Amino acid sequence: NIVDIHRVNAQLGADSLTMTRLHNIRPIYDASGKPILRPDGKQVHEYSLIYYWFVGSTETTADHTIRYLIDARDRLLKGSNQPWAYVTVMGRITSNLEKYGRDEAQTDAMLHSFVQKLAPVIQGPSVKIR
Repeated sequence: NIVDIHRVNAQLGADSLTMTRLHNIRPIYDASGKPILRPDGKQVHEYSLIYYWFVGSTETTADHTIRYLIDARDRLLKGSNQPWAYVTVMGRITSNLEKYGRDEAQTDAMLHSFVQKLAPVIQGPSVKIR
C-alpha cells in the first residue's frame, strides 16, 4: 500500500534529476499466512521507499503523462520512437524490524547517494535531465 507519493530531486553535478518517491507499507505474514504480531498484539509491517523515473534516448521524466507527451511529440514531429527505460530503486526502512536498522531519513539518504552514482552510468551524455 502506498502511504505517500511525491517528487524528489537528486543533484547530478549541475543538473537535478526529478524522481517519483513512493513510501510503502506492507503487513508481514509467516509461512503459514498468519500475521506476525508484536508483543503488544499489533501486526508487524514492513516499510520501504521506492524512487522511479523514466530515461529516454534524449530526455528523462518522473511523470507518466509527460513521458507519453514526449513520446507523442517525437512520433508526430520527428518521426521517431524514443525507447524508454523505467528505472526503479528501492530501500527498506528497517528501524522497526531491526535494533540497528535504517529510519526513513537514513533510507532516503542511502537512495539519493545510490541514484547520484547510478544515473550518470545509465544515462548517456545526450540525455536532457528534467
